[in-house]
Amino acid sequence: PARAIEAVAEAQRMLKLDDEANDHWHPSDEFQQDMLRLMNDQVKETYAGDKLGVLHEKRWSEATTWLLGGGENASDNVDPTLGLDKTGLWRPSSQLLHGNELGKEIMQSAKSSAYKFEREYGRKPSLGVVTVGQLKRYEHGSRRLELYSNPSSSWFNKTDAGRANGFEVQEINLDARTATTETLLSEVYKLRDEVDGIQIMWPLPEHIDSSA
Repeated sequence: PARAIEAVAEAQRMLKLDDEANDHWHPSDEFQQDMLRLMNDQVKETYAGDKLGVLHEKRWSEATTWLLGGGENASDNVDPTLGLDKTGLWRPSSQLLHGNELGKEIMQSAKSSAYKFEREYGRKPSLGVVTVGQLKRYEHGSRRLELYSNPSSSWFNKTDAGRANGFEVQEINLDARTATTETLLSEVYKLRDEVDGIQIMWPLPEHIDSSA
């Protein structure tokens, strides 16, 4: 991030943009790093299939309608997909599921349900996540989080994703070398009185009885 900020500052100097009076920009390292992080997260949200920079037609149409005023008649005379690339250059193959976009819709639905739950019961819904050992698919989780997603919507950080979407998430990590079927069941029995839902991460080590 520091190198990226330095590169932007150098570009500003070259283009003589550093003298502009921008009342919405604070020339501090903390502010610039925060802006860089938010922009990176936004770009990563456009990753779909095998491409980065995918613009989803539904969100494009919603943005166009909003820009036109958002009223019922806002898009009567304007195609909401106006300006959207129709060549397919920025779209993934039609044979690939647009999982990121589907995931956003599911997450938004879950978020709405969480807020409704909190209004009704006066607390956030809770989830307990139990992991035994190191899962191979999470081996490079932190790096993949940097490249492809952000903490508010990634399964690589369930606690942060839960917090961003109205859930309390309690993660329990058991050492595969010492965990047994009995210790796993003991954790599950304790959790069932503390949380609304329990997720046990798969696969379990071979010595744990998954049918217990």
